[in-house]
Amino acid sequence: LLAGQGFSVDGQNPTAVRLPFYPLLLAAHRLLPGVAQHIQQAMIFSHSLLHALTAVIIYLFITRQLGGTRNAGLAGAGLMVLFPDSLYFVTRCFTENVFYFLLVAYVYLLARSSGPGGRPWAVGAGICLGLSLLTRGTLLYLPVFALGVLVIGWRWLPPIRSLAIPLAITFAVAGLLILPWGLRNQALSGHFFVSVTNSDSILYK
Repeated sequence: LLAGQGFSVDGQNPTAVRLPFYPLLLAAHRLLPGVAQHIQQAMIFSHSLLHALTAVIIYLFITRQLGGTRNAGLAGAGLMVLFPDSLYFVTRCFTENVFYFLLVAYVYLLARSSGPGGRPWAVGAGICLGLSLLTRGTLLYLPVFALGVLVIGWRWLPPIRSLAIPLAITFAVAGLLILPWGLRNQALSGHFFVSVTNSDSILYK
């Protein structure tokens, strides 16, 4: 990307094997003064920061949205911080670091959006969802699952109805974010798609 060769693996052939958001973050780090020579250390620092922020969001979700005690919030955040897989990913340039943060932020913002004045929270949730889809395609079929939950729970679980409009907003915002990537792939391959790797692609191949 920084060499002006477009989004490709070998600098010649455009690719969609890798989703764009994490490589763009790597490229942005390399643009910082003095970071290019220490990119591994810089990414570990950024991963650690996201790791800590994820724990903070978990604490807020437990204490504010679930009504848990302060100790319950600290326990949930602590479990996330000390979870072996999370600690492993912090020291590696893997997409999981960014994806976990965006996923937890999405859930928290979506929960906040169900209350009064929740539409700005829904927009924020949509941004997190869209960026997560440009990081890993794991949540690509979340709208289908969410629609099923709404249909089933509309009658028997009335509180779910409050999520209908926020979910619609989040999916619309996320769709706008991933649209340019899908159009780019369509222009290059003749097919509109977001991801061609991992389990999410199996469902539509």
